[in-house]
Amino acid sequence: MSDDGVRRTGMDLLSLMGVSFDDLARLDSNIQETDAGTARQMEREATYHHYLARQARDAEALKRDEAVRIPDGFDFESLGGLSVELKTKLGLKRPATLAEAAQIEGMTAAALTLVLAAVRNKARAKAG
Repeated sequence: MSDDGVRRTGMDLLSLMGVSFDDLARLDSNIQETDAGTARQMEREATYHHYLARQARDAEALKRDEAVRIPDGFDFESLGGLSVELKTKLGLKRPATLAEAAQIEGMTAAALTLVLAAVRNKARAKAG
């Protein structure tokens, strides 16, 4: 338990800067016998734990939004945060939906999230 009252797992604690597996072992005698290789692997995994969980949530959200239509003439070049390579591929392929954009080689969940946000912002601006 932390000062803020939030219950945290061992992976949550390991993902915090300055917390090591040895620190956890002092708190829980059940893990004191863990071999050094396993302990180091868990530290490495904890470093990326929250990032991977967020990426998985983003992927699930994109799955729900794959039918979102991308307007004809959408300006992919104006999207900040996309690589020049992806801007070029999107401009050449002109996907009609987010699902089609997802099929483009090199497309990432982060890039699809940028496209989705831009499409939604454009739709809001047009409606408002």
